[in-house]
Parts: sequence; structure tokens; C-alpha cells
Amino acid sequence: LAPSDALLHANLAHALNYMPHVDAQSVFEEHLRWAARHADPLTPVPPKRALDRAPDRRLKIGYVSPYFRQHAISVFTEPVLAAHDHQHFEILCYSDLKHPDAVSQRFRAAADRWIDTAADSDAQLAERIAAEGVDILVDLTGHLEGSRLLAFARKPAPIQVTYIGYQNTTGMRAMDYRLTDDFADPPGMTDRYYSERLVRLPRAFFCYQPASEAPPVNRLPALDRGRITFGSFNKLAKVTGEVLSTWAQVLAAVPDSRLLILADPSAAAHERVQAVLAAHRVAGQRVEFVAKRPRREYLELHQQVDIALDAFPFNGHTTLCEALWMGVPVVMLAGQTYVSRFGGSALRNLNLEAWIAASTDEYVRTAVDWAGDLERLQSLRGGLRPRMLASPLLDAVGFTRNLEAVYRQLWTSHCAGSSPLA
Repeated sequence: LAPSDALLHANLAHALNYMPHVDAQSVFEEHLRWAARHADPLTPVPPKRALDRAPDRRLKIGYVSPYFRQHAISVFTEPVLAAHDHQHFEILCYSDLKHPDAVSQRFRAAADRWIDTAADSDAQLAERIAAEGVDILVDLTGHLEGSRLLAFARKPAPIQVTYIGYQNTTGMRAMDYRLTDDFADPPGMTDRYYSERLVRLPRAFFCYQPASEAPPVNRLPALDRGRITFGSFNKLAKVTGEVLSTWAQVLAAVPDSRLLILADPSAAAHERVQAVLAAHRVAGQRVEFVAKRPRREYLELHQQVDIALDAFPFNGHTTLCEALWMGVPVVMLAGQTYVSRFGGSALRNLNLEAWIAASTDEYVRTAVDWAGDLERLQSLRGGLRPRMLASPLLDAVGFTRNLEAVYRQLWTSHCAGSSPLA
């Protein structure tokens, strides 16, 4: 209805990620249409800036985000910024924050330079980045709210990378690379759905920082209640009719089980859930909606849950990691694109591949089989947090050294006029 509005068009591209019946090629093409209409016309050819091509010099890395605060993305970005090697990399944070918090202060302390950009237009931000001589500019937002992709479109830095915040391509000519791993984007499976060149990080595409206020892992609730409680704390928009139907099959196969959903739904959402349950002859009272709440209380909700059920085709990521940290294993369905695979990188790094289903039938079987063995489930629950502590997922220093090695490789290849290996 408003094709000239870049924000509304970006919302459309983003919304398609949630749609189970929209194929990956169509989603990709909508991102390309957004870029062709709003971003690519802004991209200069050739770039204006002369480079100091010394391969080993200290590089300026600029991170651009409106989310340098408590946010689902910050549990992955804060540990990286805190672990950077400042001898070899100068870290600049371009912050669009309007309401900073205590987490913002930690981000600020981790940066060599903190630049408030909320008052800058996209053109002004691009000019500032170019003037400051940033070598590698990293987008942490993609097509989410607060995006600065139209600053990136002006190509203010010689190397531009999109990472972690958004679960798909930007579609832009000016965005050079996207960081991922070989589970989220298996080589040869997904490359054709990106305008960027994929660079696959070793082990996992992310590291995770647990909440300091997280309560301890408790005993499996089912041992005391005598019934299984499933849980989903995903964004409600991810809970499609296909997801609800699959969850209803799980509930139908596990007598007296319950499902806890974290949401503040409308009456229409309640009706939608009840209708799907009724179609599978599952009583509506077996599903409980609980209101959103402060983070500590949200984490405490996991102490009521035995098994978490992930959404699809749009996986959880922060919700998945936080469930695992609280000792709650997660059943997920892996598809053929990043948006339906990226959560599986966490499970793979914890040797929990058995929880990754390849079909809805396998998803149901996995949930039902584990629900039928409480002793095994309790053993897994008690060991999940130590397993995470010993895994690459919490090795922020090791992860950041790998990331810095990628930055150096991108820089060296750029200066030599060649392409790095993905």
C-alpha cells in the first residue's frame, strides 16, 4: 500500500520470515525488491575513500545498533564487545539508543569510542562513519525496528557486514558479508538466498551471556506434579496454525500434560488457540497463558517447565538459550533456511542433536518419547547448565578471537583484491 516507505516495506520483508507457506525464493526476492527500491540507488560507485592497506595495522571496527541495552540481541553482542582485543582493534559503537540502561553502561565501557547517533539522519550517520575512517562496519539490526540499513547503503566503510540481529539477508548491494555457521547455513543449501557472501564462523555463529539474575536450575517439575508441563516463551507471532497443530498432537499423545505460553494475547489469539486444540480433541484448559514479566521472573517461569517446544519456521534463539540455561531442553524443527535452523546451532554445540527434528512427525515423537522417561529427563536437566558452561557457547574470548580472525581475513583479502573463503 505504501511502496515508497522503506520502513513499511522492511516490515513486509521481515513478516515473511514467519510465514510457513511462503517459499525461501519468494522471501529472498522481496528483500531484493526492498533493496532495489530503497537502498541500492544510494550506493556510490566507486567508493570514495583511499585506504591504508597495511594488513596488520590496528583496524577500526564499527558496530551500529539501537539495541545497546537490555534486549534479546544484547545477550549475544555484549560478551563479544567485552572480549575484544583493543591492541589490534579499535571498537566504535554507533548507538541509536533513546533510553539507555545499566546494560548500556557496560556496552559503553567496552568500546574505545561511543558515538550517540539517534539524532543523525541516515545520510549524516554515513558521513560521520566515513569521516572517522571505519574499516569494517557491522550491522546488528538488519530489517528490525531501528534499522540503519540506509546508512549502510551509502557505503561509508570499505567492508560492511551484517550479523546476529536479523534472520535473513539485507538484500543490498552495499552489504558485503553475512556472518553465520555451517549448521545455520549448510554450504550449498542456503547461499543462493543471500545478496551477501556468507562467512561461516567455526563452532557456532554466536556466543551467549547468561543473565546474572538467573535462578538456579530446579528439580524436574514433573517428578513432583505427576504430569509433564511443556512450555513456549517465543514471540506469539511465531506460533502459526501449523505450530499449534503440532503442539496439540504432542498434548494429545501425553495424557494430562499442560502447555505454558508466555504472551499477552488478544481475545482473537485465545480463540485461535482454542480452535486448534478443539480440532485435536484437546481440552482448552490444558493451555495456560502467562503474562510477560521482568527478566528474573521470566527466567523463574522455566522452573515450572519440563520440556520447551520451539516454534517454526521461525526458530527461537534467545528463548532457546535461556531455556537451556535453566535446564529445560528444547524440541525444535530444522528446515532448509537460516530462519528455521539457527537455533539448532546451540543444540549441536551441546551434543543435543537428538532434539532437532527433521519433520513435524519427528518433532512430536521426540517430545512424546522424552516426556515418557522422567528419570532421563531429570538427568539431562541437572547437567545442562554445566554442559553449557563447558561448551563453546559460553567461551566469549575464544569466540571473539575467531571473529577477529575473520575480520582480519576480510581486511587482508579486501586490500589484496581477492575474496576470502566462506
